Amino acid sequence: MGKPLLKPLHLLRAILRECTYLPDRNARSYIHKYALLRFKKYQDAKDLTHDRCAHLLQKGRKGLSVLRRANEGYIDPLQKVLWTTYGRIGRRRRQLMAEIMMPQVKQDSSAVSTLELAPKYRNDWEPSSLFQALLESQSKESERLENAMRGKPAKNIKLKPQIPEKNIWGLATPLKRVKNLTRKWYAKSANSLLPPIPDHEWERLRQLASGEIPCSDIKPRRKALQQLTTASDQLLQGDTLVDGSQKDGFGNGDVRDQPHQITARFMRRRYELVLRHTPLASWDEVRKKWFVKWAAAPRPSTFQRASESQKDLFFGDDIDGEMT
Repeated sequence: MGKPLLKPLHLLRAILRECTYLPDRNARSYIHKYALLRFKKYQDAKDLTHDRCAHLLQKGRKGLSVLRRANEGYIDPLQKVLWTTYGRIGRRRRQLMAEIMMPQVKQDSSAVSTLELAPKYRNDWEPSSLFQALLESQSKESERLENAMRGKPAKNIKLKPQIPEKNIWGLATPLKRVKNLTRKWYAKSANSLLPPIPDHEWERLRQLASGEIPCSDIKPRRKALQQLTTASDQLLQGDTLVDGSQKDGFGNGDVRDQPHQITARFMRRRYELVLRHTPLASWDEVRKKWFVKWAAAPRPSTFQRASESQKDLFFGDDIDGEMT
């Protein structure tokens, strides 16, 4: 017997409730608006089949699970929420990329006619200046960017489409093939780019990552008091402290699969990872071109492991760990 369907209204209330506990105010606002938008889209839909409705509710339950685990301190779900909020993945990223991919229009009387007559994806066609600047900048930073949120590295970025001068018969490349190659290059490049965010949002993200402003958005969640009544419960609690938490079946010994206490230091690391994948674009009025800025790479850790001679100061060669 399958799992009973959760009522949409109950699911929406649960999602909005979890939004209030997110440790970032931008995430709380964005996820709240996004959840309402998605549910209102199908509020008056009359052509939904039972299978389609079950599929949508399943996606809603999956999103609720991500929010709950993010609030419990699991690294990957919380990082996914931040990726979505700051436009690294999801709906907002597509909106930011749509603004970048808008065709350029010259400021003159024939701008509209020029835009209509300009053939797209032909030899003389070029993307927007911001798209080209972002593509060139990210190609230089591709060795440093790990692009962790999308599961694939942003490497091997090509600045221009690779179009051969002649085909296999030694003739000039047909215009149709030029158009198809350019269109595929443009779509692949747009799928690999990380769009910039507004200046004020980038600056606040930098301050949060560097600790210049405190992470005051962390809201502790009240939990029900659990009393250990039996000796077996106390033993189980002791095993949990020794072996680590295995809550709800998650966790295979990896640190990322374990819940963490959400502290200011913990959030700074999450912000720092988002900042490294978020560029800042600015227009230079003098040079009439775009400049793209990336956050500096984190400094390598200065921690050094103790040498063998230093270890002998505290521990000898005794295999039992006793001082000799």
